[in-house]
Amino acid sequence: TPRPGEPSQERLKRLIQEVTQDPTTTSRELQASLASVKVSIHDSTIRKRLGKNGLHGRVPRRKPLLSKKNIKARLSFTSKHPDDPQDFGENTLWTDETVRRTAVTISIFLSHLAVSELRMVLLGKNSSEISRVGNFILGREVFDTEAPPPLAEWHNERARGKVERSYITLINTPHLFDPGLSLDQLRVQVTESMSLCAPGPHVLVLVLQPDDFNEEDRDRLNSIFSSLPEEPHKHTLILTTHTLQSGSRADPVQENIIKQIITECRNRHFEFSTEPSRSALIEVMENMVKENGGHHEWRGFLSAPPAAGQQQQGQLPVYRESEGGVKEEIQTEKLSELRMVLLGMNTSAISRVGNFILSREAFDTEAPPPSVQQHSERARGKVERSYITLISTPHLFDPHLSVTQLNKRVKESMSLCAPGPHIIVLILQPDDFTETDRHRLNHILNPPLSV
Repeated sequence: TPRPGEPSQERLKRLIQEVTQDPTTTSRELQASLASVKVSIHDSTIRKRLGKNGLHGRVPRRKPLLSKKNIKARLSFTSKHPDDPQDFGENTLWTDETVRRTAVTISIFLSHLAVSELRMVLLGKNSSEISRVGNFILGREVFDTEAPPPLAEWHNERARGKVERSYITLINTPHLFDPGLSLDQLRVQVTESMSLCAPGPHVLVLVLQPDDFNEEDRDRLNSIFSSLPEEPHKHTLILTTHTLQSGSRADPVQENIIKQIITECRNRHFEFSTEPSRSALIEVMENMVKENGGHHEWRGFLSAPPAAGQQQQGQLPVYRESEGGVKEEIQTEKLSELRMVLLGMNTSAISRVGNFILSREAFDTEAPPPSVQQHSERARGKVERSYITLISTPHLFDPHLSVTQLNKRVKESMSLCAPGPHIIVLILQPDDFTETDRHRLNHILNPPLSV
């Protein structure tokens, strides 16, 4: 029996297994994992025991395998020999002592320069236009272009899908320009939107209309940007949509505001014309990521969404002003709100059920590539007399998830439907659910893990 404060051999073996499966796991996370089963061990003790087993904590050093100078030299060399045979260059030795093996090696090297994962946040004043742009990027009707009823609680939405060479995660924020949001509420919503694409977005897409963006909107944009820990302008792409009626012109003052914003964002501008090119838009974004050095980790937004209590501030009463100047709350027809969490082992089956409920392709039925980290997704829409919020959790039954990782994912999914789901829909296949899956299900539904 180990002395107090020391892990047993079985516990130590489990810790080693968790760290081996996920080398990014910290000693604090391992300590929390043990605490969930009522085992109290100091994090320094965990580090010492892992160290004795050859597992040492390290901070990765950001150093490219090749310098920019060497990369440029290799690309130049390859471009001068496009038609050479496969065995050309077998004995070419560079001054940095690396051998250029074959043309195939160079083509593989070039293919790795392409962006494999692209996370973006959609910002803008017009919720319908933001949703329309998001649907265009993913090539399907993911977001509802109809604005929610006045008394429905606002939430950010997350959707994903493969487009061109990139696997895209989209965060739709249809409410940040709502003048009814206080600055404190705005900061909470901005934090949530960024946390939904942790460790941070590659691109912020600001959707603007030439005839509908005034000085007050500019002030609100500044408040949004000031809520971010990084310099947002270098990550922002301005996307303008044309909503002007025939023969009309935008206000010169508003046009000037938009031009100033484009200038501040390094002249990164894309016109969303009547027949926009998805490939051209994705290419602009990929080039932005490369120009920013591939940077996408935003300090302060590396965790799950805010706690449930923080997300309840988006619901706002609607008022009208009477003849005497007195504000009266409008008693609008209340739609019943229904929040659901979809659980299951089969990603495609979960997505199909979610799409059936919302009557549109809100969730991608194709599983993402292994290199892309999966997260819960949120979609919403009006169905009959209910306003439905759906949380898709296509990853909770992944056998490679450690207890710590599973706890994080469960907490994230519940936070997305704060203050909590009305219904948990468990989607099963009769021929594919084992006793091991049953234990995992019990762990997911364990009350202490809920938010």
